[in-house]
This record gives sequence, C-alpha cells and structure tokens, in this order.
Amino acid sequence: MWIFCCGMPRSGSTVHYQLTKEIVESNNVGKGLGWVEPEQFPKLQSNFMNDNRFLVIKCHSYINGAQDLVSRGEAKAIYVYRDLRDVIVSIMNKNKTSFRHVMQSGFIHSILQEYDNWNKLNDIFVAKYENMIKDLAQETLKIAKYIGVDLDKSSAVKIAGKYTIEQQVKRIQSFDYNTYGVRAGKNNYDPDFLLHDNHIFSGNTKQWITMLSPFEIGLIEDIAYGWLVEKDYHIKQTWIIRKIAVLSYGLINFYHPLGYYFKRIVGRLMKR
Repeated sequence: MWIFCCGMPRSGSTVHYQLTKEIVESNNVGKGLGWVEPEQFPKLQSNFMNDNRFLVIKCHSYINGAQDLVSRGEAKAIYVYRDLRDVIVSIMNKNKTSFRHVMQSGFIHSILQEYDNWNKLNDIFVAKYENMIKDLAQETLKIAKYIGVDLDKSSAVKIAGKYTIEQQVKRIQSFDYNTYGVRAGKNNYDPDFLLHDNHIFSGNTKQWITMLSPFEIGLIEDIAYGWLVEKDYHIKQTWIIRKIAVLSYGLINFYHPLGYYFKRIVGRLMKR
C-alpha cells in the first residue's frame, strides 16, 4: 500500500514522512522511498507492483491517479497544513528571498490549489501543524492508527523522541551534505531523513506577527481570507487595510512610486 506524505510545504510534511517511515520500518511492515516528483511516480509504481508492504513517499504536488489508488484501498494520504502567514515566513527564511519575490511566484495560489487537490480524496489523514508539534507522540499514534499498524504508547514516545526539533538540528549539523547530499534546486538534502542543509530556522508558530509588515500580512489575509477563517486562524488586519494592501501591491508591480505611496498609508493607518 502506498502512503503519500503530501502535506503543505514548510508545514511539517517532512516530520510526517519521518514518523510514518519509522512506524512501518520499525514494525517490519514497509519502507520509506524518499522524495518523489509526480512524474516519477508511474515508474516507481511499476517497480514495486508486486510489493505488498507499506511504501512511504514524500511529495507536495498532487500525483495523478492518487484518487483511484485511494478508492481501491491501495493508498492512503497523510496531510499537514500550517498558518499560511508562517509558511511564507518560512519560505523567505529558507530561500533567503524577499516577500515580494515569494508573492510574485504565485506560491500562495499554488499551495492552496494543492491543498484542494489532496483534500478531495475520500480517505485522508489531516493534521494541523500547530497541534502536531505540541505532541509528536500523540501524532505518531494517530498516524499508526490511520494506516492500521499496532503501536503502543511507549513505542510512539520513543519514535517521536527521534524527531524533535533539537534532534533534527543535530542531524543537520552532523550530516555531510557536500559528500552525501542530493542536489535539489539550490540546496542539498539528506536522502534518508529528507532534511535540507537549511531546513530548520525555529519551527515556532506565529513568527509572521513580528516578521511581516502590516502591508504584507494584509495581502496574505486578503488572498487566503476564506481558507484562514475556515481553519480558525485569526485575521489580524481590517477589511480596509487588506484592500489597500492589495491595491498597493498591484501598483508596486505596475507603477512603483504610487504603489509605495499606498504602502506608506498602510503603515500610518496601523500606527493610529
């Protein structure tokens, strides 16, 4: 059975993969196959056609045919999401890039589309990052129950203890990325644990409050307003601030001086 650890980028999907891989491998009922791009899956599927074990992969983009596999009982999906404002901050930190560059890439729209694609599956385990990181042992038990592997609490605690942020940082610091790492874009990653050499900054929640400007917060909140509200994330900016942020962003892209003028308005309004 395939297990897609397909969560939102920068939201704990690597931890989900690590926990799931550990669950199946420690119980000798499966193995982790690492990171897989959608176009690579058909070949992988062919290679493991007669393998009845749990086969765990990590991905973000929707894999064509996933719904059919899930419907036939040949696959399960494990998804985790996070406050989009913290996702943007995490991307900025990891890639050492600007807010404007992230927004121009269409990142928010693409991850919301992937969220919709995966969450249309009729059998999917969904977790909230902010809850998951509070109790990794409980998350481990939930995953084991979802995929149908018997796991006692002491085993779950042991597995979870391997994947705390402190342990992940130690892993990153001790791994020789230049020698053993796999190249992915501008960075290398550990093919076993799927940790990038610049994977972790803090892992804290609500970083966006101090890291993003009122303008930037308002823009994200306007774009993803419905999703944020549905997921019970607090909306910080008022309707007028959000709309001015959208107008300012549009003007910055098409007419810089006027756009920055509107951006200053946002700042002044927030100080009142």
